[in-house]
Amino acid sequence: NCSVSDTITLNATVSVIANILGNDTLCSGACTVLDGSGSSGALSYQWFEIPSMTSLGTNDSITVCPPSGSTGYILITSNGACSDTDTIVVVVNNLPVADAGNDTTVLIYNSATLGGVPTGPPGSTYSWYPNFALNDSTLANPVATPTTTTTYYVLVTSAQGCTALDSVTITVIPEIIFPNGISPNGDGQNEYWIIDNIQLFPNNHVEIYNRWGEMLYSVDGYDNANVKWDGTYKGQPLPVGTYYYIIDLKDELYPEAFTGPITILR
Repeated sequence: NCSVSDTITLNATVSVIANILGNDTLCSGACTVLDGSGSSGALSYQWFEIPSMTSLGTNDSITVCPPSGSTGYILITSNGACSDTDTIVVVVNNLPVADAGNDTTVLIYNSATLGGVPTGPPGSTYSWYPNFALNDSTLANPVATPTTTTTYYVLVTSAQGCTALDSVTITVIPEIIFPNGISPNGDGQNEYWIIDNIQLFPNNHVEIYNRWGEMLYSVDGYDNANVKWDGTYKGQPLPVGTYYYIIDLKDELYPEAFTGPITILR
């Protein structure tokens, strides 16, 4: 019997599976890592943006910072003649526009409404802080009644989870207090008429009269320091008695002049 033999070599191919891991939803300005290291059987990697097929790198992972909208990416993994692909579409949402409103000045115990019109896009949520002296820190336009100057911050979160921050300062003018008397007798106590907080209104004008309507004192820029009344007229002490003041703060917050009595005691 005759026989013939031959041999053949079969090379087993490697299974290649491409796999992309990464965030597929971002907020404007953010970057993300597209990770292909979980691919199996791969010896080489090629990343492209689609549909332009712009080459982005040959490492197993890349960092991308896509623009607003949707951007596609493809990973091609290879091992010899075998290859596989995987794709991912990254959606980038716009940031909300946070508007805390304009800086405002109010008199103490008065209120101001915070936030612009609108404070943020429809569907947004709001968080104002600090949350004291607010009627509701989760409103788009809360009402603030601070007793001291306060800067409020608003964090606006869009329906897509993107955030933006803005701030507004509410300047609070404290109460102006007019003492009803002075005792300029040289004992170092109550020698001058000290008007609490008048220095906050540097354009103020102060006048003092006697009971017959004669002007005894007139000055601009009363400040309790360099400019303050000591109960004299033309350098001479005035007699004990009641006098009358007119004070114009010359500020839109106080459109009316203040008037009242002041008594000199010795």
